[in-house]
Amino acid sequence: MLAGSTLRSAAFTVLTLASLLGMAGGTWDAAWHVTLLRESFWTPPHMLLYGGTGLALLGAGAGILGAWLSGQSPLRSRPGFVVAAIGAAIVVGAAPLDDYWHRTFGADVDVWSFPHLVGLSGGAIVYLGAILALETVARRFALTRPNPPAAERPASPRGRGEDGPLSLRVSLVFFLTALLWIVMFCLNWYTLVLARSRDSLEYPALATLVAVPVLVLSASLLGRWGATLIAACYMIYIAAAHGLLAHVGFAELPFPPILVVPALAIDLVMAAQRFRGRWVAGMVAGLAFVPLFFAAEAASLAWYPHPLLPPPRSTSALGYYISAAEHPWDLTHIAMSLPICLVIGAVAGIVGAWLGRTIHRLAKEASGWAPPA
Repeated sequence: MLAGSTLRSAAFTVLTLASLLGMAGGTWDAAWHVTLLRESFWTPPHMLLYGGTGLALLGAGAGILGAWLSGQSPLRSRPGFVVAAIGAAIVVGAAPLDDYWHRTFGADVDVWSFPHLVGLSGGAIVYLGAILALETVARRFALTRPNPPAAERPASPRGRGEDGPLSLRVSLVFFLTALLWIVMFCLNWYTLVLARSRDSLEYPALATLVAVPVLVLSASLLGRWGATLIAACYMIYIAAAHGLLAHVGFAELPFPPILVVPALAIDLVMAAQRFRGRWVAGMVAGLAFVPLFFAAEAASLAWYPHPLLPPPRSTSALGYYISAAEHPWDLTHIAMSLPICLVIGAVAGIVGAWLGRTIHRLAKEASGWAPPA
């Protein structure tokens, strides 16, 4: 049992380091593309990113090995590490596919290529696996302590309360932030080039689609102000990383989307007694997110001194340039876009609530599972 526990702790440490390398490599890679406008597979950011992926596979493998050494079934007792291993394997598998893609079709400077989307999907699965593993440990910790302190009680199936020891809660905040980072990274030029490419139709629709599930999940797992905390951590990381890269000579990347404001609405809805513990909470939270996101982004684009969008230097930028010009952030265009985004927000909120309940259920089942005598 001691060896299994040690390997589990090592697994979380390695997964955290791997995630840090992955986030740093991905952000650096975006600046590398925008600055140099060329790419080969063997760039320093790629090596950092895939090095992090290799560590993630190693860390998840350590967690699985720890279960075996403890006489447990990894799939039943530590499903989070199994999920993380699958995600890491997907990213590793995307590496030769990305290399083949570049050698066959040439260099690209766009996130929306098939190998990139496969790799990003795998990264999101790694983070979801780590979150599930942390929830499982938090619940198992509570089972081994009949009367834990109030600050160390596990989250209830309805998402209220704390998540166990402070170290587990901090780790959970980190991996939820990483999950929000990777889904927002998928927005491509909207969050990775100049903010003036953010139109009032495609951009808010895509941002709502990817951000709402993670923020609703964060509110479900962390409880009070969970979505706001994760949105703030994401914005702080992006602002700091983009500022550092600009300071050392890379192209200026945009200020992050103003997610803190609509995240507050999600927290208020998820905390409301009338919605607590029901799937409708996610739907209402997604609906509440949309108008505040529009207001925050319209204000940001109007008041923050974003650099002007230059004429496109490649066909990859042309679609964003045209869309930004055709869908400005005025009341007429916002009124056209808002109903579409409200529908997307409602569906995305339901997905986030389902993710939260599924993770709670799987963690509860795994924490109570024991090998047969």
